[in-house]
Amino acid sequence: MTWIGSTSLDAVERFLVGLCRRDAGAVVTTADLAQLSCKSFRTGLVDLACRHHVSGLALLALQSHPGWGEIPSAIADDLLRPAAAGEAPARGVARGDRVRPSERVRSFDALLSGAQRKDVEIERVLGRLQAEGLDPVVLKGPALRRTVYAHPVERRYGDFDLLFPVEHVDPAIEVVSAAGYAFPFSPEKLQGYRQLHFHVLLRQPRQFRAEIHWGLSSSTSAFQLDPEAFRRRSVKAPTPHAMPMRIPCPEHLLLHMVHENLRDSFSRFARIVDVDRIVAATPDLDWDYTVSQARDGGLESLLALSLELSRELLATAVPSHVLASLRPGAAARMHLRLMQPVPALIRWRLRDVGVAGSLRFWLTAGPRRRARLLLRVLSGAQSSEGWIFGESDQAPPAAREALADGLKSGARLAIHHAALYWNGLREMTSVFRIRR
Repeated sequence: MTWIGSTSLDAVERFLVGLCRRDAGAVVTTADLAQLSCKSFRTGLVDLACRHHVSGLALLALQSHPGWGEIPSAIADDLLRPAAAGEAPARGVARGDRVRPSERVRSFDALLSGAQRKDVEIERVLGRLQAEGLDPVVLKGPALRRTVYAHPVERRYGDFDLLFPVEHVDPAIEVVSAAGYAFPFSPEKLQGYRQLHFHVLLRQPRQFRAEIHWGLSSSTSAFQLDPEAFRRRSVKAPTPHAMPMRIPCPEHLLLHMVHENLRDSFSRFARIVDVDRIVAATPDLDWDYTVSQARDGGLESLLALSLELSRELLATAVPSHVLASLRPGAAARMHLRLMQPVPALIRWRLRDVGVAGSLRFWLTAGPRRRARLLLRVLSGAQSSEGWIFGESDQAPPAAREALADGLKSGARLAIHHAALYWNGLREMTSVFRIRR
């Protein structure tokens, strides 16, 4: 039995998870497809797929299913060409979980054309960089799209994340800026990015975004990725009819997606699908190196949870000795189990500030690291650094304001733990009564 606890999902959630499996044609049955005749079911499926950034993957899986030809044309058309963006969200979806109108699923054709436009744009940017002797490692979405996904709509990506040696960062910013991109905020915030973060964000008027990286994680974070190792082990990925692209090796691709799970507070199912596809596409994946790098960076519990979720939801084949070696300690397992990560992932429950803080705390490996993290939270150090990520030109918070924010974060952490213990006690009491 899995240590992550309940895997209970409702009908719409199970259907979407089934569509995202590599064996969707066998797992999703004719009886499952019959549920698509219900308009509310389709609306719920569309919203959920969009919220988790798997719309294209799910629609492609449906069209590839052996039973697709039996679906009435009106229903198929409603799925492939849904109502215009801006339609009211499905009933029963919490306000904080609703998909913004600009993010609602588009038609399959629109998803495809959008993916193709981004592919053209990133090749344009890479061409300019390579003409100046700059050869970045392309990270995340574009790298995954060209290696572990077969169709352009299967892996949505928003940014072009490009990793450079530190000495190439300024020349790269100049080249990308000359290609029509610009830093969207104040010079003060740009300085904040350079001092506190590990990349600079550049935007292009047509809504393309490039991130110029010199690192992969904040220097103060308990979770570290090694940018030098990423560059050293990177490979050229030749793609038919496309520009060759330097990308991370599979082991580093996997660790980066695991790290992104933390940044998203385990609220984007697409990241778990990435984990599954990377493992499935790399039968000779070097697990010893992967685990070693995870331990060096404090990512072992993060990797353990990501692999366990992928195994439970998508039947990812992970060697048992790997799972055993990564298994978190008893206290961490208990708290993570109380958070019910499977339904919480699918229902966006882990995005709440208090829940996200508890999740980060118990995914931090070892009591010493957790103590340091708690000290940073309470001192307001995290708040004093987080101002750079706001979508405005606000200045850094004053010391007193940062400390107040830190104490509030500590209070939310305590309240969430109290709620966890209370809910856990209620569940145990319920089970005891049933057994009697």
